[in-house]
Amino acid sequence: RLDGEGKSPRKIMEAVIFDDIQRTADYLHPFYSRSKGLDGYVSLDIDPRLDRDSEEIQAEGLRLAFDVDRANVMIQVPATPDGLKAAERLIADGVSINFTHVYTPKTYSAVAHAYLRGIETFLHTLDIWRMSPVSVVSLPLHRLNTAVDQALEHHPDELSAQLRGQIGAAVGREVYGRFRDIFHGPKWETLVKEGAHLQRPLWANSSTPVYPDTIRSLSPDRLNTYLHHQPSVRPPHNDRSQTQDQLQALADFGIDLAILEQNLQLESSAPT
Repeated sequence: RLDGEGKSPRKIMEAVIFDDIQRTADYLHPFYSRSKGLDGYVSLDIDPRLDRDSEEIQAEGLRLAFDVDRANVMIQVPATPDGLKAAERLIADGVSINFTHVYTPKTYSAVAHAYLRGIETFLHTLDIWRMSPVSVVSLPLHRLNTAVDQALEHHPDELSAQLRGQIGAAVGREVYGRFRDIFHGPKWETLVKEGAHLQRPLWANSSTPVYPDTIRSLSPDRLNTYLHHQPSVRPPHNDRSQTQDQLQALADFGIDLAILEQNLQLESSAPT
């Protein structure tokens, strides 16, 4: 029908996506209502070609939130330097944000503080008009593990073998520790009383254990396993000093997680 009306391929694609997002958001709205705006969200991605311009990301995020017109929709924004700037302003404008492509503890901390600055601005300017926005931080640890293991292939020794398959979990433990540190204390408690929601880490397709106050995304196969053998929710057993030792050992091999993260982010925004 849209093709017959002379709509461009981009307009047709967007109409199909919006219809899908709106139907799913409506289906999940009861969960959103029962959780008082904490759960029941659908994520909508921004055009990856805009990842390197904060003003364009902000404008596109506002446009998508307005056009989709559902309270329980999150706009996905990559955790690039420009993405962080744009997302902070979007949160201040009341837009819920799913920060994506976070691979290092340092970037996680930057994301968490961007959320805090944005939500503080929102609460002091716009909260009389609408509910507080919600945010999650997506950490694709399996993808990080794959990239690190490929880099470790150039270092075939015993220590390298011990690190393979472990860095994603190590980053997850350190991120969780920072999460508990950042969202704690008098300043955060004041924001909670004013209506702020906890920004939760989201372990994307990861085998990371179920840590308290976090989220896991699951494939259909993993979901069936989860429903039959629901794992217990527990904080990490390993202390952060062991995690720091593993990350330092990786750095001693000359593998820079920050550079790996930049490469993975560039791959995600590359045209296909």
